[in-house]
Amino acid sequence: MQINQTFVKLKLLNDLLTESICTRQSLLDECISIGGTNPTVLMRRFRMLDQLNQFESDIINKIYNVEIDSISELDSSIDLIRYELAAVSHRSA
Repeated sequence: MQINQTFVKLKLLNDLLTESICTRQSLLDECISIGGTNPTVLMRRFRMLDQLNQFESDIINKIYNVEIDSISELDSSIDLIRYELAAVSHRSA
């Protein structure tokens, strides 16, 4: 079965940005609620937000250049993006 590469890329991009927006908002909420009284938390959340931006940029470039041959590859790519996103925003890092 032929895979529509444009659809796959847009699906991956949509999933990445949806997950990233939720993570970004969570970090921002923590930055506002806890960071106002704790400078260490504030510094860490700013660092995480910066890393999240770099991660997004790198993944967007990878998605644009990827060639996926099957739906199972799409599913594993989405799972990998979620895993890496969680690693970027892990609170005890």
